[in-house]
Amino acid sequence: MSSQEFINISNASAAWSNGVYPALLETSMQSFANRPLRGPGFLIPTLERTFAASVCALSALQIEGMLQNIALSLGKDSFRETILKFIPSGKRRVAVEELFVVRDVISHGHIYKTTMHLDINGLPKKSHSKKLTAYASPLFKQVVSRNKTRLLHLNVNPDRVCFADAVCALAVVNLTYKQLEKRSADMPISKFLGLGYETKYFSDYINDLLDTIDSKHANSVKIMLRRVESIK
Repeated sequence: MSSQEFINISNASAAWSNGVYPALLETSMQSFANRPLRGPGFLIPTLERTFAASVCALSALQIEGMLQNIALSLGKDSFRETILKFIPSGKRRVAVEELFVVRDVISHGHIYKTTMHLDINGLPKKSHSKKLTAYASPLFKQVVSRNKTRLLHLNVNPDRVCFADAVCALAVVNLTYKQLEKRSADMPISKFLGLGYETKYFSDYINDLLDTIDSKHANSVKIMLRRVESIK
């Protein structure tokens, strides 16, 4: 009997990342809902930004996994070719690139220098952060202004990444899913973003989540979400 060869190709795709989103997102939200939205020198709580950063990084990884699978099905191995073919130039592509920049800042250990000013009681009064220029990539310079991305206003300072950034990151994944489905009807991509064991449409899941917190905090997230939803 002749020998047979079996090849299995795998990557970080929706199969494993969806299951952890709810725990990460909901833990970040609990911290977010109990802190002021703004104020002199206020800081994002460690719990909120740590879990939110994880969602942002996983979201970028999930999109890369989808695009690499498409490239493989077309007999290509160029990630850049894939993004150009399946995500038309314009705001959809910029949204994905902005998410990738946030992922790079988190995953590649980009360094910020923060100057904190204290009041007479030793409490934070105001702060100013600046990214060390040695760590600025061409794409970063293209899509970032004043520590936020230009289109979606995602935070690129790791100390400022928050729950709203995490929600927007998932919204970009959802937007990309829909775009890829339109361009290739035979692609095995779900029409919804599965979240945990209970499968819900993305918008329903987020709305249910935001209904559990006060309206002021919820509305601040919805403002950012609308930037993603307005992309045509």
